[in-house]
Amino acid sequence: VVELGGDLWLAPAESTTATWALTGVQIRDPSTVTTELARLPSRLSSRTHGAIRGAADVELVAGFLWATAGYAYSVGAVTRERQSPSFGDLGGQTAAVGFEAAAGGVTVTVGASRTWSRAQRVGSRLQLDNPFAAGDAAVPIGTYDGSIDQIGVLVDLELDAPR
Repeated sequence: VVELGGDLWLAPAESTTATWALTGVQIRDPSTVTTELARLPSRLSSRTHGAIRGAADVELVAGFLWATAGYAYSVGAVTRERQSPSFGDLGGQTAAVGFEAAAGGVTVTVGASRTWSRAQRVGSRLQLDNPFAAGDAAVPIGTYDGSIDQIGVLVDLELDAPR
């Protein structure tokens, strides 16, 4: 069995730079200087993005054991200049393998995947927010990189399985 699929996430243009308007919020620093906080830029940022996936399933033992291998490529939900440690998404590539065994109303599935992303050294449009006299400052250039390893185990028990 060969499977192909994809996803497309549509994000409205205003989702790339969200800002919350605030009223009645004050901040006080240790020297008792108080300032009004009228707006707060969000670190949330999303753009239209997508993914494509493919997998192949092979029956190793008829009616009992299947093996699966898959691959996916996804585009990051965040633009390069809006990456941040609090809301980052690099997209990337994923490879996965798994096995599924079924007998007597019991199905056991075991799988593992690894997602990796190409390192990005980027500047940012974001600011370090400082509501006091010193004002905001630019976020320094940073490098974003990452990988994600996942292992999954599923045991499915059928209560009224035929014998």
